[in-house]
Amino acid sequence: YLNKEKYYEIAKLVEKRKTERDEQVQRMIADISSLLDAHHIGYRIFGRSKHLYSIYKKMMTKNKRFEEITDTDTACYETLGYIHAKYRPIPGRFKDYIAMPKVNMYQSLHTTIVAEDGNIFEVQIRTEAMDAVAEQG
Repeated sequence: YLNKEKYYEIAKLVEKRKTERDEQVQRMIADISSLLDAHHIGYRIFGRSKHLYSIYKKMMTKNKRFEEITDTDTACYETLGYIHAKYRPIPGRFKDYIAMPKVNMYQSLHTTIVAEDGNIFEVQIRTEAMDAVAEQG
């Protein structure tokens, strides 16, 4: 509401690249699924595009777009290890909210990686219980 010109500019850019972004996210989901299957880690994985306001905020910081969920704290860290072994993590873009939860009890591992095709993805790794807190409070 406060910056309609920027809103429409972002909306136009987002719509123009939506199909391409959706395909990139689906490729990354398939790739990480194969990686976790190979290591016998249980998971639920999904991808989503950010809302326009989130994209606007991230334009001021960094791109984030991917979430992934596992069963135990240990599995979260193990999954992070496999992902960092396969994809190049971006320095300074790792946050451990499992060891140090936010004040609102939010827990998750956040990392930002560069895929083999050069696209940047944020990966969030958390248990089902952590996801319930994140989604429902």
